[in-house]
Amino acid sequence: MTKTNTDFYPITLPTTGNIVHNAQLRYVNIDKVLADSKSDRASKYDGFLNIAYQDSADTLILQSGEIINAVRFTTHDRFVIPVTEVIKKAKTLKAALLNLDKTEMRVIQLLLASILYAPEIKNVPGHCVDFKTFLKQLNTRRWNGFLEFSAPHEINFLTVEAGIPRKTFFSEKLALDHGKKFMLALVDLLGTKQYKISAYPYLQLHDKFLKQIHPAQIVLFSKVFLAVFNYISQEMGATSAHEMFRATQQELDEDFPLLLTMAIDRQGNLIYNGISQPEVFTDSLSAWFNGSIMKITQTTKIEIIPAIEDILKPDQVTLNSLGFYNNCSMLKRGI
Repeated sequence: MTKTNTDFYPITLPTTGNIVHNAQLRYVNIDKVLADSKSDRASKYDGFLNIAYQDSADTLILQSGEIINAVRFTTHDRFVIPVTEVIKKAKTLKAALLNLDKTEMRVIQLLLASILYAPEIKNVPGHCVDFKTFLKQLNTRRWNGFLEFSAPHEINFLTVEAGIPRKTFFSEKLALDHGKKFMLALVDLLGTKQYKISAYPYLQLHDKFLKQIHPAQIVLFSKVFLAVFNYISQEMGATSAHEMFRATQQELDEDFPLLLTMAIDRQGNLIYNGISQPEVFTDSLSAWFNGSIMKITQTTKIEIIPAIEDILKPDQVTLNSLGFYNNCSMLKRGI
């Protein structure tokens, strides 16, 4: 039986233009869409790639065409998830609708802030709030922050500075004429529709919170780990190599807690499916890498560094740009 668009879980966010509308995921090459978004100059926009399934929606967040984060929306919640999880699911479950929309960077910041920070009030039904009085209270307090007006499958934002409503970021569903009677129209709308209000104190979302580790970076480090592990295994045996890496990981996990979410199997495969900022991921991996090389060198007296530097040479420029050598004192940058 063919599914209709109403069988899926759409999520409507404030956008500035639609590029792909309700495309059947089974007919979409997700890799090509993502590749085009970062290679075509005209496609280097900020936006949302939304994939609507039957019970949830996954959204890849784009900045200048590059994936920087991912969010999952369910009936009662929204939360950040690994980018790799979104892509893997999109390639596995084909019963979904895909939408690609442009947006403003401020909308991306507000969406992530609504997930990362606690609101002063949350999901209060609009018809239960005297919105005029509420705005007067914000004005008296000279409150800074943003308001969220949410409905099933829909999110809208209104920024407030020193108690004065400043800028709206509304979806098409909540589109209002921004004339002199705008606030009156908004009051009326909140009283008649099933919108809920949340209020978030203003917090400047630091750029580092916008981004999580890109899948390509995970692939690169996994390749490096595997190549070096295989070489060390030839020198001292796979079991001993694995024990050295695991011992170093346990020694460093207090200073680099992200290591608690990682593992390396006995074949040298790096196992990781978490959420991390790119810099934290790189710092943790390079410290683990450096500590393992140091431990092996000091314990066994085997001269492994020149060979490891040769292994890394093909990726040296990329590793250096990512900051890999900042915590890797045992190796020369060679650049």
